[in-house]
Amino acid sequence: MFHSFRHGFRDACREADLNEELADALMGHAGNSTGRGYGRSYSLRKLHEAICRIGYPGVVFPVVVPE
Repeated sequence: MFHSFRHGFRDACREADLNEELADALMGHAGNSTGRGYGRSYSLRKLHEAICRIGYPGVVFPVVVPE
Protein backbone atom coordinates (compact mmCIF):
# COMPACT_ATOMS: atom_id res chain seq x y z
CA MET A 1 0.00 0.00 0.00
CA PHE A 2 1.10 3.58 -0.63
CA HIS A 3 3.81 2.58 -3.14
CA SER A 4 3.14 5.90 -4.85
CA PHE A 5 4.66 7.67 -1.82
CA ARG A 6 7.90 5.77 -2.34
CA HIS A 7 7.92 6.53 -6.05
CA GLY A 8 7.16 10.19 -5.41
CA PHE A 9 9.90 10.45 -2.79
CA ARG A 10 12.44 8.80 -5.09
CA ASP A 11 11.49 11.27 -7.83
CA ALA A 12 11.89 14.15 -5.35
CA CYS A 13 15.36 12.84 -4.44
CA ARG A 14 16.29 12.82 -8.12
CA GLU A 15 14.99 16.36 -8.59
CA ALA A 16 17.10 17.43 -5.59
CA ASP A 17 20.16 15.87 -7.30
CA LEU A 18 20.75 13.43 -4.44
CA ASN A 19 22.94 10.50 -5.39
CA GLU A 20 21.42 7.03 -5.29
CA GLU A 21 23.31 5.97 -2.16
CA LEU A 22 22.10 8.98 -0.19
CA ALA A 23 18.53 8.52 -1.44
CA ASP A 24 18.70 4.85 -0.41
CA ALA A 25 19.86 5.87 3.07
CA LEU A 26 16.91 8.25 3.43
CA MET A 27 14.51 5.55 2.24
CA GLY A 28 15.98 2.86 4.49
CA HIS A 29 17.12 0.71 1.57
CA ALA A 30 20.20 -1.46 1.80
CA GLY A 31 22.67 -1.24 -1.04
CA ASN A 32 23.23 -4.30 -3.21
CA SER A 33 26.97 -3.97 -3.63
CA THR A 34 29.58 -5.28 -1.22
CA GLY A 35 31.22 -1.87 -1.06
CA ARG A 36 28.09 -0.25 0.34
CA GLY A 37 28.33 -2.52 3.35
CA TYR A 38 31.60 -0.94 4.48
CA GLY A 39 31.74 1.98 6.85
CA ARG A 40 28.90 3.59 8.68
CA SER A 41 25.93 5.42 7.30
CA TYR A 42 25.68 9.14 6.70
CA SER A 43 25.86 11.56 9.61
CA LEU A 44 22.66 13.14 10.88
CA ARG A 45 23.93 16.49 9.59
CA LYS A 46 24.34 15.10 6.06
CA LEU A 47 20.91 13.41 6.15
CA HIS A 48 19.31 16.65 7.40
CA GLU A 49 20.95 18.66 4.62
CA ALA A 50 19.67 16.16 2.06
CA ILE A 51 16.12 16.25 3.42
CA CYS A 52 16.16 20.05 3.32
CA ARG A 53 16.94 19.90 -0.41
CA ILE A 54 13.83 17.83 -1.18
CA GLY A 55 10.76 19.75 -2.22
CA TYR A 56 7.33 19.26 -3.65
CA PRO A 57 6.32 22.25 -5.79
CA GLY A 58 2.90 23.55 -4.82
CA VAL A 59 2.88 21.82 -1.45
CA VAL A 60 3.34 23.91 1.70
CA PHE A 61 4.44 22.18 4.88
CA PRO A 62 3.56 24.23 7.97
CA VAL A 63 6.31 24.67 10.53
CA VAL A 64 5.18 23.69 14.01
CA VAL A 65 7.25 25.02 16.87
CA PRO A 66 6.81 23.02 20.08
CA GLU A 67 5.95 25.05 23.14
